Amino acid sequence: MSAGFNHPKVKVHVGDGFKFLADRVNEFDVIITDSSDPDGPAESLFQKPYFQLLHDALRDGGVISTQGCKPPSYVYIPLYSKPDC
Repeated sequence: MSAGFNHPKVKVHVGDGFKFLADRVNEFDVIITDSSDPDGPAESLFQKPYFQLLHDALRDGGVISTQGCKPPSYVYIPLYSKPDC
């Protein structure tokens, strides 16, 4: 998997992810996020401000893919069919 980092289109950013997203409004067609458990330091990745940043960083028609079970109530996913994991 680390071989993907050698691809010429790959650019790695190290820093504050919230600031990174805030600075990139309407920039992405696809965002893939794989957060850890919603406890401790990663808790903010499961709250509304994070999902709003993801939404705002998408171009029209863009999609977000996220790992997880039942989404928070403020995330509208029309195709989500499992009530719980």
